[in-house]
Amino acid sequence: MENLEIERLKEIAEKREKQLKRQNEYIKNNFDRLSITAPKGTKEKIKDLGFSINEYINMLIEKDLENRENTGK
Repeated sequence: MENLEIERLKEIAEKREKQLKRQNEYIKNNFDRLSITAPKGTKEKIKDLGFSINEYINMLIEKDLENRENTGK
């Protein structure tokens, strides 16, 4: 009985590892990774607005890029 449980756990771990590998490959091929540094407290202010950090930054980037496209800058 114990051996079956151990084998099942190994199968689950292998499946999860393959899934993470596929997920990381997808992210690598479809997204740019950016790292930023902001003043202390910025993260909490953004979360207080109801956004995740990622949502907020992406929203600001999209708005800025749209404005630049519309103004020709």
